Amino acid sequence: MPHVVYHFTVYLFRKLALLAYKILGAERSSLWANGVIGTYFLKIVYKNINNVCVFSSSEGLKLLLTPKEASLLGLMYFGSINPIETELIKKKLKKGDVFIDIGTYIDGWHSLLAAKFVGRSGKVFAFEPYPKFYKRLIRNIDLNKIDNITAEKIAVSNKNGYSSFFPADNISSFFEKHANAINKNSQPVKVRTTTLDRYVKDKKISKIDLIKIDVECAEMMVLEGAIRTLSKRDAPDLLVEVVNDYLKIAGSTEEQLVKFLKKLEYKTYFIDHTGLKPYHKVDLSQRSLNLYFSKK
Repeated sequence: MPHVVYHFTVYLFRKLALLAYKILGAERSSLWANGVIGTYFLKIVYKNINNVCVFSSSEGLKLLLTPKEASLLGLMYFGSINPIETELIKKKLKKGDVFIDIGTYIDGWHSLLAAKFVGRSGKVFAFEPYPKFYKRLIRNIDLNKIDNITAEKIAVSNKNGYSSFFPADNISSFFEKHANAINKNSQPVKVRTTTLDRYVKDKKISKIDLIKIDVECAEMMVLEGAIRTLSKRDAPDLLVEVVNDYLKIAGSTEEQLVKFLKKLEYKTYFIDHTGLKPYHKVDLSQRSLNLYFSKK
């Protein structure tokens, strides 16, 4: 496809996707963008949607992704990944802050974004135990010439040691049932685990401003291993993606997670395109929720 035609096509589709995002909301617009129309768009623009290439974002960051991944993540259409979370992180983080990203996924977007906004005087700690995702994270850090991210190929959990981990296509989980729902041929790999409390102590991290948690069923395990860190008066804010069906696989629920943090004096908020909303106003029938917890 000619260079000019390509850029015009991407520009046009991005405008349509942003309009859908405002009208339909995040989840439904994602389904729209990755449905028949989005698939047709990919086939027009790219010869092979599974080849890794460089994608630029509206934040000035570059990411190594396949066109299919860039489509699923929304980068191709919105110019960023998870636009709502992106805007929140930009508002919450400032120069000199410390950000912890637990579960960087295949893109490492939140870590890269945070590194930009905390600056050279700040620090980002990024955890990703799945080797495939970890390698991509390292490549994206190098691509953007970022030097304030410490990347760890470790799973954050409620115990220190080693555990079985189940990778399946573009997800990974401690829970075989969750992985098998994506790929029945998922084979376990042995990964190192740490509690957040142990890691913070070992690394002598004196202050944390914000933690993002996206760990495919294991959210409660992460929180249980971070009680000392979260019990402090100046405890960090938390950004957590909650999928109730996933939590049930791990033997917990969204309600239990909220109550657990309430006992630690956290207030709960729901995140949408308008900002933070009190938790009691949330439509709990939604499949996936972005929750924000703060003591402030």
